Amino acid sequence: MLLSQLDSYKMDIAVIQEIRWTGEGRIDKRNHTIFYSCDRKHHMLGTGFVRVVNKRIKHLITDYKVKTPRICKIRVRGLFSNYRLICVHAPTEEKDDDEKEKFYEDLDQIYEESPKEM
Repeated sequence: MLLSQLDSYKMDIAVIQEIRWTGEGRIDKRNHTIFYSCDRKHHMLGTGFVRVVNKRIKHLITDYKVKTPRICKIRVRGLFSNYRLICVHAPTEEKDDDEKEKFYEDLDQIYEESPKEM
């Protein structure tokens, strides 16, 4: 259903959260590639990207990196500059302070690891 909606809106890349699969990886469908990062054992959390595979964008994904089940990033080569998209699923307010602090440390680290000059 999601993939057909992306096709109907002619979207090239979509960011998704709450995937709730296990592990991390890449799934190639007929017209789409799904990059995902989820909890290793439990069906919870999860972030990722769906890429529509077509002539315009298929070759433009240059990097995909998983930081945690809550944070991942993708790098896309552009005509004049490259783009990095960071997908996050932030902890809710009821989570303990240690978990929230770790999330923001990880987010800051993946941002700082990204090149400033594309």
